[in-house]
Amino acid sequence: MNRPDMSQTNISFFLGVLLLAGISWGTRFSPYSLQIPFHREVGLALYGIASVFALLSLMLHLKRAQSPWKISPASVSISYIVFFVFSVFGIIVQHLGV
Repeated sequence: MNRPDMSQTNISFFLGVLLLAGISWGTRFSPYSLQIPFHREVGLALYGIASVFALLSLMLHLKRAQSPWKISPASVSISYIVFFVFSVFGIIVQHLGV
């Protein structure tokens, strides 16, 4: 159950980073725009929330590597997923906001 193998989390993090890079590249050349008031501030807030979850994910990942019986792999994966979701929304708001 709680084995120290972190390969699934590492693979999901790598795929998430590739997804973020692809979305960033794709939205940069998009002809569409979103009418979001204060899109810079909203994007900054989304990036800030994403960075908090990135730090939380890193802390949980390191604690899980040291003592796998205390931290479940689901908690590490969920924090990574929340980080990626807020990052995707931040990228979309920053690149498509007008």
